[in-house]
Amino acid sequence: MFDEQDTKMMARALDLARRPVEPPYPNPRVGAVIARDGEVLSEGWHAAYDAPHAEYMALEKLGFRAPGATIYVTLEPCCPFPGKRNPACSELIVAAGIARAVIALPHPFDGENRGRAIMEEGGVKVETGLLAEEAEWLVAGLFHYRRTGRPMVAAKWAMTADGLIAPPDRKRGKISSSEGFRFAHLMRHRADAVLVGVGTVLADDPMLDCREAGFSHPVRVVADPRLETPPGSKVAATARERRTVVLCAEDAPQERERALEKLGVEVARLRARGGELAPSDMLAALAERNCLLVLVEGGASVHGRFFDAGLVDEYMIVVAPKLLGGRDSLHPIGGKGRGDLAQCVPLADFRVERLGEDLLLRGRPVFDGRRATRRP
Repeated sequence: MFDEQDTKMMARALDLARRPVEPPYPNPRVGAVIARDGEVLSEGWHAAYDAPHAEYMALEKLGFRAPGATIYVTLEPCCPFPGKRNPACSELIVAAGIARAVIALPHPFDGENRGRAIMEEGGVKVETGLLAEEAEWLVAGLFHYRRTGRPMVAAKWAMTADGLIAPPDRKRGKISSSEGFRFAHLMRHRADAVLVGVGTVLADDPMLDCREAGFSHPVRVVADPRLETPPGSKVAATARERRTVVLCAEDAPQERERALEKLGVEVARLRARGGELAPSDMLAALAERNCLLVLVEGGASVHGRFFDAGLVDEYMIVVAPKLLGGRDSLHPIGGKGRGDLAQCVPLADFRVERLGEDLLLRGRPVFDGRRATRRP
């Protein structure tokens, strides 16, 4: 159905969709490539909410004429609906004489998913599903927010085969293989924001960026009720290069806020409950900043708070073939927990994948019978 050339073109469309540093919310990220006989004729991406759609941008460069060409689009082109501000891309594709449309992901919402039908009725051959998983991650946060009113949360960690993430002294080292390490950075690339607790910053001083060529960097978020993030930490010292948000309590020291803001850190004050920040309040603050796909990386106390609140939509756990042991070694999920085995949270859609010598466990938690929302 799809050949190597198709895959290359769609991969380029996915790269274009990620080109805007700020996502075009409340619209989705979309990229488009128009090609004929293996040659790229034009490209486009949706740069901002009030900017032309990706397909429109690509077609405009060609004078809205591309007879016999193929268009590669990361999301099903839009269709007419009441109140729509821009021309319907599905109709523009038909009018341009496009012969074939390759779509990574169908549009999941009723009333907005007639683009395929419009193109097929206009004589365009439509094929879907190419690089669909990567396209899903492009829009997962936005579509989850539209369904639920809050950002999507993916929780990730690496652990030993006996379920531990650090020795008793909390000094962490590399657990996963190079393939597991790359997966961690792939997820950062997919996310709008990566969130850790201040304990992780104090213990590990992480950069929280992406170190793979071609990957984009997420917004770095630190849950830090008392503003203990050191000005000399990597996330603070590089805040003018990589957007950094520190979430703190309303009564956190003002002088610490000023010190961080001088470095370019955004400080957001939230109501604290028992000295801690509630996950629901943190997610609301991130939604205000257009961070709708949040990757929670830990540490254990942060994972515990999100687990106890039932606010994780997908777990991704990298298991390395090594043992640590130790009664006081650190487990990945802190907090109150479920109390007894009868109250365990089941994981739906559970699957196991191999990452080099590691295993990747993935599942969607069912909190108290409430199943997490699927990705598109």
